[in-house]
Amino acid sequence: MYTIIRITALMIGCVLLSLSSFGQQTPYLEKKVTIRQSTLTYSALFRQLSNQTGVVFSYTRFDDSRKVTVSYEQKTLRSILNELFDGGTCSYKLKGRYIILTCKTPEKPKSDAPTDVVVNGFIYSADDSTQVAESSVYLRQNRQSTVTDDKGYFSMSFPKTSDVLSISVAKEEYEDTTIVILSKQRNSVVIYLQPKEAEVDIVLSDSITISMPMDTTLSKLADTLDEVGRFWDRFRKQRVNLRNIIGDTIFNNVSISFVPPLSTNRLLALNTVNRVSFNILVGYSQGVEGFELGGLVNLDYGDVKYFQLGGLANLVSGDVTGVQVGGLTNITTGRVYGFQLGGIYNQTPGFYGMQLGGIANTVWKPSYGMQLAGIANTADTLYGSQIAGIVNNAKAVYGFQLAGLVNRAGDVYGSQVGFVNISRNITGVPFGFFNYVHNGYHKLELAVDENKFGTFSFRTGVNAFHNIFMAGIQFKEMDSSPLWTFGYGLGTSFRLTDKWYLGADLTTQNVQMANSSISYNMLNKAFLGVEYRVAKRFNIVAGPTLNWYNAESDVTESAEVWARFNQRTLLDDDNGSFVNRLWIGGKVALRFL
Repeated sequence: MYTIIRITALMIGCVLLSLSSFGQQTPYLEKKVTIRQSTLTYSALFRQLSNQTGVVFSYTRFDDSRKVTVSYEQKTLRSILNELFDGGTCSYKLKGRYIILTCKTPEKPKSDAPTDVVVNGFIYSADDSTQVAESSVYLRQNRQSTVTDDKGYFSMSFPKTSDVLSISVAKEEYEDTTIVILSKQRNSVVIYLQPKEAEVDIVLSDSITISMPMDTTLSKLADTLDEVGRFWDRFRKQRVNLRNIIGDTIFNNVSISFVPPLSTNRLLALNTVNRVSFNILVGYSQGVEGFELGGLVNLDYGDVKYFQLGGLANLVSGDVTGVQVGGLTNITTGRVYGFQLGGIYNQTPGFYGMQLGGIANTVWKPSYGMQLAGIANTADTLYGSQIAGIVNNAKAVYGFQLAGLVNRAGDVYGSQVGFVNISRNITGVPFGFFNYVHNGYHKLELAVDENKFGTFSFRTGVNAFHNIFMAGIQFKEMDSSPLWTFGYGLGTSFRLTDKWYLGADLTTQNVQMANSSISYNMLNKAFLGVEYRVAKRFNIVAGPTLNWYNAESDVTESAEVWARFNQRTLLDDDNGSFVNRLWIGGKVALRFL
């Protein structure tokens, strides 16, 4: 039993070893052949090729008694067969170890019928004669291209359009090479590429690090932009011709594309700049210098001029000059010089003109013009204006921000208009319900008026225009319920001298009696007074007020509230629904910060 197991294991090992050896054999067509210069019949030549490579020739209607003069020194069988049958009436194909020759009587082509041309050969490195895989071989005149396999071999066929062929070869880290040959039905070439000289990176210093603070929103934006850059990096790496063919740009008047690579520019679309481009569904190119229309998506690895329209999106890695319109989005990694319109979203590093987005616009480098969005605008530095339905955000704005809800910026050299305005510095005036300027106007105020209301207020914004949020209480008699008040107002303050200011306020307050239902009792005040700076963060304020009390006339709580006020009035009017009373009063206050 043990002996049987050993024999079985030995047999399995031999089989695996033979399979492994078989898998590592050199392909028949890549085997090397050496034959001294001599004149042989095809029959004798086939025997020598068979002996050295192991192939078997099979053919009919082929005269193997014909003689041929040959001389081969370590040449691949593929090259020899290509040379023997180049331009003849016979062709070969490999099936297993058999080389099958097929011959036919040549037909004289019609004078008006195109003749197919076949070009094949090998690409080698001039440095060490190694095969160069994934090199781009192309003909500019008919936009035909192919890529060499792992043995450096290529082959392509196309209708004959000229008696001379100009074949170009490009490969990363190699110099571009072009050769000119006479066009025959079959052409075999060997091309050597010269490696480029290594580029030396010069490092001046690694001891200095420059950093710039970035807020959270712009930091997230930077991450998004990095992802866009990574998309273009992946796009380039996945397309051999785009990596290889760098210095040779092809120009075309009109291009029509269904989806890549079904295009009149074929596999060289990404190396072609078009004057007019029609992309039925999706198309890409190295750029446009006129007009581009895409049913779904236009994708350009270069600059675009002067009008681009995409049913869904336009993706451009270069600059856009003119008008760019995307049904959903426009995303460019270069600047926009003109107008960018996106149904949902626009994104560019910078622009000179206008961005109009149904939902949002994004720009992350200094830009000049206007951003207009249904929801949000985001910018680094903008010389112009931001207008958004909800929010604007920028690192710096030289102009103004207008938003339905929030404006947020670092430095504003102009004005902000929105429900909430937030900035670090502003040279103009923020207009909104709540304005906060980090280096602006902030005051806490304790005040008392002629009706013995004590109020506490928070003032925020800038000197010329600030918001007032206030609350207060009145204790007129120790045994009575207090009156509570809360309200909102707007104020302004102007410097007269180093210590004296002139200020004015407009405020409105609702007054309620404690432990009673809420009723309509509005106390409106107009204040004009002076402010004296006693110390750095301590001022005294005093001045007269014009008071207007407006309340419901048939509400008991309103009568009780009015009973706690000063009864000396300039006007006392009761129209049946509301009472209106007017009087002159005064206010004294202390301000801090």
